[in-house]
Amino acid sequence: MKPIMTHPFEHLAPGPYRFVGLLESDEVSLALNKNGLDGIEEGGCIGSCDHCYSAITIGVMFKGSDGKKFKVGETCAKKAFEPGVPVLSEMKKACNARRLNLKKEKEATKFNACIQWLNDRTDLNDLPHPKGFNGLSLGDYFQWYREQAGRAKFIEICKEQGFK
Repeated sequence: MKPIMTHPFEHLAPGPYRFVGLLESDEVSLALNKNGLDGIEEGGCIGSCDHCYSAITIGVMFKGSDGKKFKVGETCAKKAFEPGVPVLSEMKKACNARRLNLKKEKEATKFNACIQWLNDRTDLNDLPHPKGFNGLSLGDYFQWYREQAGRAKFIEICKEQGFK
């Protein structure tokens, strides 16, 4: 006789499961502050998986058929569901959107820091253009990249010229 297969999350709540959303860092900070901790660092651990107790960076919230909510890590969620299951597809879309937003926020922060770094430098118009164009300065070089290139390329150019 075959053993009855149960879902890996059966000990957390009875199935079927609904994807509720991703655990927001504000929710985590509130939970950690209630426990006497100061919160989390950017990109750090936001808690532990209710299934395997490992540290997680992206918390995925599910709700069982009894209405009980629980959080697991993205890795556990991917392993627990068969490919193509709607709840998994929904979760992956949300995780990818979160990663994209975090990447955009990080890039915007770096871009603004580059702009500030350039604004603080007063010698840009006195220095020669890196490509050797006559009559143009390093300030013109940065201005062109700021207006014509994307943020990532502009940040790269700033790093080449000493931005950290």
